[in-house]
Amino acid sequence: MGLSLFQRLFLISTPFVALSSLAQTLDRDQLLSREVWLFQNSPAELQDHYGATRGDFQIADLPGQVTPGSCDFPGLTVSRVAYPRDGLDWVRGQRVDLWVRDASLGNPFQSATVAWREPPRYGLTLESGRTLAWQPGDDWAQVLTGPTASPGLSIQANSSESVVLRCSVPGPTWRANYQAVQRGDTMDLALDALIQLPAGQQWGMTNVTLSSQVGRGPQPRAMRAELMAASADVNGESMSDGIWRYRLEQPLQLGGGEQFTQRLWRESVPIERVHRLRAFLSARNNQAEQDLRASREWLMKNTTDRAMPAGALRINGVEGDRYPPAGQVFVPDLAPGAQHWLQLGPSLAVSARLIRRDQDVTQSHVHSNWRMTITNGGEESVTVAMNLQGSPRSELPGGRQTVQLAAGEERTLTLRLSEPR
Repeated sequence: MGLSLFQRLFLISTPFVALSSLAQTLDRDQLLSREVWLFQNSPAELQDHYGATRGDFQIADLPGQVTPGSCDFPGLTVSRVAYPRDGLDWVRGQRVDLWVRDASLGNPFQSATVAWREPPRYGLTLESGRTLAWQPGDDWAQVLTGPTASPGLSIQANSSESVVLRCSVPGPTWRANYQAVQRGDTMDLALDALIQLPAGQQWGMTNVTLSSQVGRGPQPRAMRAELMAASADVNGESMSDGIWRYRLEQPLQLGGGEQFTQRLWRESVPIERVHRLRAFLSARNNQAEQDLRASREWLMKNTTDRAMPAGALRINGVEGDRYPPAGQVFVPDLAPGAQHWLQLGPSLAVSARLIRRDQDVTQSHVHSNWRMTITNGGEESVTVAMNLQGSPRSELPGGRQTVQLAAGEERTLTLRLSEPR
């Protein structure tokens, strides 16, 4: 039975393990802490911090899918694999081992056959039977070779530093959920972070940082190691170069397949509520009467000193000791001082009827008179914003006015539309 590519690579590196008796293998016993950066639309970046108790460390640095939920290969020392190799001189029919970085092309580790050669370009036939052009430096695949003259990744460290293994883990994400209670012209607004880990990833106690930026870590299935001086991370919210970050104060026990909700903050923000009426008026069509239904629109102002990452917003009203749903929308990223119109759907309180009463035609214009009756059938006073418009170059004075209506009030307005012939 043939050996897998991973087994062949491991056998190649085994003699190096025997020669490197001074090098430590980092495993869970030396793990000091675990950090994760969660992004909304990118793989998570996992950072495992190890104590530097001796000078030499041998790090597992094989490109490939990491152990689910971890950046290390516990108990295993693998020498560094060099890719791509310089001075390639392949012949047609030769088999080569690849690390395929494009998941749509099949397994990450696979062998390919040289179908044609135009050095430095070669045609490689993958296990799927697909032949693609390749040359050194191409991003979609890299050539795997044996260890170089100095195999392995040796790190010199002292007791004041930590060894940090960083990797990207596909799957874990977070999203922002806002919960709000409307109290007149203000909203009590709370931000919840919804954290989701795929089944099979067990991270244990983890310090979590949420970020609105695109993932900054290595590509999925890649890993790197570095030295990092000990430093104290600041909990809570921060803004840097327009990027919002929030580090949870306490670590979370994260297990795969579970969903976690963390309340980040609560603030009150002002809102302006209007019931907006929209219509198109023209004396040239036969639609002389229109029944209009208003839409509910609220202008939410971020008057806090906090940046608000994009997320879903659920709004409840207050009726005595009840909190009935008032609307659900999605809000974009809002910097401090920004504002956004919330579109909350049709109004059940405000309606209007629009009737064209008469019209007259002159040499240059068509003039028409309209009667608009607005009714507030709700139990509170409302602001009605009119957005009435005609054809280009027409004139409609009062088509964008604002009207205040008390509960149960009905009001009639007269409008005059002038349109070019």
